[in-house]
Amino acid sequence: MKPISTYLAATLVAAGTISGSAMADEDTEKRGLIEISGCGTASAEPELVRISLHVMSRCNNTSIEAKDANAVLANEIIDVLRKYVPEESAGDDTFRVVADPGSNVRQTETEGYGESLRVICERKWRASEHISAAIKNFADLPALQDELLRVIDKAVAAAPTKGASQTWAELDSPWFDLMPATWERLKNEAQSNALANARHKVAVFEASCNFSGLRLIRVSDPKFTATRSYDKVAMAAAATSTPVKPNMIEVSSQFDFVWSYLEASSLGGQRCAF
Repeated sequence: MKPISTYLAATLVAAGTISGSAMADEDTEKRGLIEISGCGTASAEPELVRISLHVMSRCNNTSIEAKDANAVLANEIIDVLRKYVPEESAGDDTFRVVADPGSNVRQTETEGYGESLRVICERKWRASEHISAAIKNFADLPALQDELLRVIDKAVAAAPTKGASQTWAELDSPWFDLMPATWERLKNEAQSNALANARHKVAVFEASCNFSGLRLIRVSDPKFTATRSYDKVAMAAAATSTPVKPNMIEVSSQFDFVWSYLEASSLGGQRCAF
């Protein structure tokens, strides 16, 4: 955000006189410019939690073997996810279980690096797949993670020998999210708050400098950022588990606004009371 002090350094001259960059309007009146950044935020509680996994199968003799081995574990994971994912609503695929096939390549597999680098298998086939879903009930998250990891651990235990075909999956950290309509609402609210913030800043200058003929002449494209906060959770003395407590998701918006004002040329510039 451009601080007000930066604006002052650019537009104030000795004795607190604002000269501005003069320009002629349609009435040939001289106008000065004032540029200010407006910032606004809006927040909401998360409405869903997203789950993401990567399934991999390596050291297979053929491309078909790699693809089939990957599909076996991927289907078991999808079956688990569907037990927790709410039914899809018409026209809304937010909670749909999505499987995106990845690469299916022949390569040499290695582990470690430098002097500890060793070959696991040479010129064998690897297949990968990405699976994602979202759930509404945050309380189900621990049970869902446990069930997914049991399925993954079972697949890993089935082929423990190095150099043999191995299939496994990695469960990513879950993250909290909002419904698309809520994201849009927060963006609109943040934009409105950014405009109000900019108007307030201009009002301060207007009151101090006695501006006249103030006009908004330029607005930049909005810049949006989203942040998720994670605060400490106070635990009861008799608590037996850590609760899943999502915190607020905040959307920030920033605009650069340029206003023009009439210069009091007969006074040699407009005086400011600061």
